[in-house]
Amino acid sequence: MMAALAADCSLVADALHARAIADTGPDDFGPDDYRERLDVYLAALPDIGDMHAPGIVNFFGAALAVAEEPTTADRAADPPPRDPRHRTPAMIT
Repeated sequence: MMAALAADCSLVADALHARAIADTGPDDFGPDDYRERLDVYLAALPDIGDMHAPGIVNFFGAALAVAEEPTTADRAADPPPRDPRHRTPAMIT
């Protein structure tokens, strides 16, 4: 099962960005000053000996979360929707 997931986890910056856009919608990742470091990091991953499918999926998930963060930061500032059934408890003093 992990091998099937790993096949869809390309550890290439352009593929990560495409997946982040597909998952979140926005394509504004902010300033590109991180791209060189991301490319170096992703290029070093194949040098890890005996990288197995769970490791590939794990690294992909972590890199994807970092790539998606700038596109979701504006949504994180919005408060979560209130449940109308939730009421603030009354304070009796």
